[in-house]
Amino acid sequence: GWGVLWAAFACLVPVLPVDFMDISSSLLGIVTPLVCVAVGLRRYWQGFAPSRYFIVAWGMLSVAYALWSLMHLGLMPAEEYIPWTVQGVSGFEIVLLSFALSHRVRVLREEKEAAGQRERRYRELAITDELTGLY
Repeated sequence: GWGVLWAAFACLVPVLPVDFMDISSSLLGIVTPLVCVAVGLRRYWQGFAPSRYFIVAWGMLSVAYALWSLMHLGLMPAEEYIPWTVQGVSGFEIVLLSFALSHRVRVLREEKEAAGQRERRYRELAITDELTGLY
């Protein structure tokens, strides 16, 4: 999929004209984050709750990269704040993805604890006589 596209793109860098590479990298800068948001939405609809963080982080980054790419392609006036916006949003994305990771770790701990409790309960049931309740 996208990895093959990026690999082909990287291999063609020395061969293709600079103008073509400039435009295509700007277009990939718009499309790739949008694909990431679409993947996050799909996982959210499948019931994976931590993908909310992923969607918000990549959604914000998509907007920032789209502004950057539009400015770079000349479709939007060059503004001084856009490079700083991309950097700020990238930092905020790191924070959001860290929250997602901590949420995932917390969920895994809760699942592990619940599994341990079930195991203790089943172990107790396995060694207890149902009729007498004796060990």
